[in-house]
Order: sequence, then C-alpha cells, then structure tokens
Amino acid sequence: MKKTLKVPKLPQPIRTDIYLSKVTGMSRSRVKDLINDELILVDNQPVKQSHKLRGGESISITICKQKETINTTIDIPLIYIDEAIIVVNKPPFISVHTGAGEKATTLIEAVSSRYPIESGVGSKGREGIVHRLDKDTSGVMVIARTHIAYNSLIRQFSSHKVAKEYIAVVDGNLPLNEGEIKLPIARHPIHRKRISHELETRVDWWRPVAQLFALRV
Repeated sequence: MKKTLKVPKLPQPIRTDIYLSKVTGMSRSRVKDLINDELILVDNQPVKQSHKLRGGESISITICKQKETINTTIDIPLIYIDEAIIVVNKPPFISVHTGAGEKATTLIEAVSSRYPIESGVGSKGREGIVHRLDKDTSGVMVIARTHIAYNSLIRQFSSHKVAKEYIAVVDGNLPLNEGEIKLPIARHPIHRKRISHELETRVDWWRPVAQLFALRV
C-alpha cells in the first residue's frame, strides 16, 4: 500500500520522523524502519530520519502487506538460551529481519514465535536484534530477550568488544599466509540499500585455515 502526503506550511522546521509520527500515528521506531528501508521518500528521494521538513514537500509512504502466516517449521539450530539471550546458528538464505519487499519468514519471526522476547526490545520486525548477518550468510546470531540484555549487547557490539570471525571459500591460490583488508566501506547514510566508499575505513585480517583440492578420476 502506498500513500502520499503533502506537507503544509510549517511554523518552523521539524524532523521527518517526528512529523510523520504525529500525522500518521506510527511510532518513531516504525517510521525509522521505513526510512531505513527507503519506503519513505521525500520529494521522491530517500532521506535520514533527522531530515528537516520546512513545508511544501511531498512524502510518499509504502507499507508492505503483512505476511498472512509465519512459517514456524524453519529449522533454526539453537546453540544457547537463558532468560536474557538466545544464541542460534543462522541458516543461509534467510533474512535476519524484515526489509523492503521481504515476504518470506525471517529469522527473528521464526525464533520469537518459539522463544518469547520482552515487548519493546528493539523495533518492530527487528525484536532483539543487536547485530546482523547477510541473507546468504550462515553463522552465530545473538538475540536479546530483555531490555537490559539488549542495551548491554548494543554497547558491546558498537564499541567493538565482540570479536567476529568469518569463513569464506576462495577460488585460486593465496600469495601470502595472512594479510590485511583495509577498505573505506560502510552503509550509505541516506541510500540504505547502498554501500558508501567515502566513510569509515574498516580493517580486517585474513589467514587461510584449510586448502581444498579437486580430484579428477
């Protein structure tokens, strides 16, 4: 469903998320999610939630149809669970949370349908999510069940206190036994579906853990 709003003359500039929350009744976290997924456009352009409206703008809002059912039979291997967190092994080819055009059941929908998460922990459709993995990637996901755990984990991930390791299959021969990947790459601050090469520089280290051979008989 798509609807268009015309912003009237305003006495003073106002943030996009605050304005839309007032005129539509949606929560600011819901507005934020729609903005991040580029489902809210101002004059046909994606914006940040902090973008100031001054009056006269045209705002289009696209709200995807809700899933009729959630597939609770998806196999999500459980690694650890207590009253504060859930740790699962995310299978490949399943989205962590809802996004633009996502119709299939997501990881968090499947997990939260089995293991309760406190109300209001994270934003709608992303309950308990403190980090992410790409849809095609498999690996360990930590999900918060309480507000205290959510806030603590968010701080730990944002301050890089959590070490992450990834395993990838590479075709060819590596010239070195280890190396550094140093690239300026991050999510674009406005176009949330794009990558920007003009932001913070990321530094990662790699090393081979195994060598595979293809044998022909």
